[in-house]
Amino acid sequence: MKMNEEVKVVFESYPNIFKEKLKYLRQLILEVAADIPEIDEIEETLKWGEASYLYSKKKVGSTVRISWNKSLPDKYGMYFNCSTTLIPSFKSIFPDVFLYQGNRGITF
Repeated sequence: MKMNEEVKVVFESYPNIFKEKLKYLRQLILEVAADIPEIDEIEETLKWGEASYLYSKKKVGSTVRISWNKSLPDKYGMYFNCSTTLIPSFKSIFPDVFLYQGNRGITF
């Protein structure tokens, strides 16, 4: 999938090390979505200035956002809707692997 031009501009503003890591996360998101038959299309856009991936069908999946943030200059993250069970599920499967931000994000 060709990268959305607005997302591309945001990625280019990141430090090189995080640019590459976030491009890898983006690729994982797209690969996982491609393996799920219920997901026919993904929209790549910006939400709150962060790369966001939304599914075209309602009730399938959840928006995923990825970003590097100047306030945590040595970290980058993946963020989810806090009303989903995604973070609790990750915590139960990977309790000591990731740094979690409440029910909304994983920090790497």
